[in-house]
Amino acid sequence: MYEANPFTLALSSGFFGFFAHLGFIKALEEKNLYAKAYTGSSSGAIVAAALASGWRTKDLEELFLSVKFRDFFDPRPGLGFVRGRRLEVLLSKYMKPDFAQLEKPLRISVFDILKGRTVSVTEGGLPRIVRASCAIPMVFHPVRVGTSYFWDGGILDKMAVEGVPSDEPLLSHFLTSSVYERPSLSLHPGPLRHRVQLRSIPRCGPHKLHLGKEIIAAAHSQARKALEAPNNSLHRHL
Repeated sequence: MYEANPFTLALSSGFFGFFAHLGFIKALEEKNLYAKAYTGSSSGAIVAAALASGWRTKDLEELFLSVKFRDFFDPRPGLGFVRGRRLEVLLSKYMKPDFAQLEKPLRISVFDILKGRTVSVTEGGLPRIVRASCAIPMVFHPVRVGTSYFWDGGILDKMAVEGVPSDEPLLSHFLTSSVYERPSLSLHPGPLRHRVQLRSIPRCGPHKLHLGKEIIAAAHSQARKALEAPNNSLHRHL
């Protein structure tokens, strides 16, 4: 369907939100909705990069569910207590080594510490840029790329829309940072920009990875209901 109605899928930041993103994408695929390009921040960057690299959701689900705390935890004193190199090694299993090798276009949002602004990256070494997009301030060390130092892309671009042309059809899966954020299926902003925000998805974290299957199932179920709702406007544009 995306060949006739192309859209970019934006996957937001959200603490260990890759399970929820995966459940949402499974629901899209059941409706034959496949993105022609991806953009992501933080946990959304992991999923976006994996999909742009050509991974199937079924195989990606098996990989995510096999992750253990020790796979990415490498404590070391600095501007944060996790170095992040072990995370980069883990990420290299999920994605192509370079943007130039991707099967679909991809943008990754990172926060440039020295410039104090979001940068949308579309070239270079992919695992390191995704690691940078996941580098939560004061938890992970800043990530050096060339002469720049990056932190989490969700600092200023939670929705992962930096650099996306305003007239490009965009579907955003938005993970809330608070249980008090209202769920919605709405336009954001403009006639071709949609945001899907699901309700009451179980919270994940470094010590709650065992909830992965439950989170995927909850996001999948709720996304299916949202996509099948008779009053939603997605079907008119995607």
